[in-house]
Amino acid sequence: MPSLAGLPLPGTDLANGVPATADTPGQPPGVVPGEAPSPWESYLLARGNPLQDIRRIPGILAKGEVILEIGCGDGEVAWRIAARNPGMGVIATDCYDCGARPDTGSLYGKVARLWQDRRLPAQEMPLENLVVLRAELDFLDCLPPRSLDSLLLINAEPSVGRKVVDFLSAPGLHSAVKPGERQVVILPHSREMGVCTSGGYEFDHGEDWSCGLGYLMASPLGFRKGSRLQWGIDLCRGSAYSCNSTQQDVYICGLAPNSLVDPALIPRRPRPRM
Repeated sequence: MPSLAGLPLPGTDLANGVPATADTPGQPPGVVPGEAPSPWESYLLARGNPLQDIRRIPGILAKGEVILEIGCGDGEVAWRIAARNPGMGVIATDCYDCGARPDTGSLYGKVARLWQDRRLPAQEMPLENLVVLRAELDFLDCLPPRSLDSLLLINAEPSVGRKVVDFLSAPGLHSAVKPGERQVVILPHSREMGVCTSGGYEFDHGEDWSCGLGYLMASPLGFRKGSRLQWGIDLCRGSAYSCNSTQQDVYICGLAPNSLVDPALIPRRPRPRM
């Protein structure tokens, strides 16, 4: 697995991955006695997330800026962003499906088992402002409105990226995301990586599709090219995985801060025929 060494570690009160202010063991995570768990607590509990991680969500959401990475893999990019920005909250999520047999050689299965055993580098070198969770897209439906500043996707396969963008834009942009200039930040999956990592998987490509851009071009969210440098990290060099990609462009969508325009009221562009 890639190492996360070489970056400064922000100050932390963590000991063995557990916050010094953790609740009494056995107490429901962050729940006032006699009150039901919040939707996000119930969601994360049902997916086997450790209590020590669930209890950290309120503190992370209280940070001045909060980003959520969808499909974080081993969490290396999220760790680097959190290390570089100690005042920011970072929530990294992936499905972490441990169902694949070890003998298949699946990288996804290996990473999932490392997460389950708390052996990902991002878990072994914990940061106060980062949590790595087993969660999928519908986790957004459980979060409070406007609790996130940005969503991040790195090298999402086109079918996955299209699913995410469609979910976020039906209707408008998801209510969990605040208005801002970089509500969604995506480093698309390159065609070469798709063929290499997905067993020869091909997807539609042409002048606008050759680097996995089709779902962005068809999106009603209005993506534009942005800087590779986001939150002080070069996303194209954020991990060993993204370093191997031929895709060097980062795409961003978002409204100007304090915009009076409701995202749900923005006319949608017609989708091109597939």
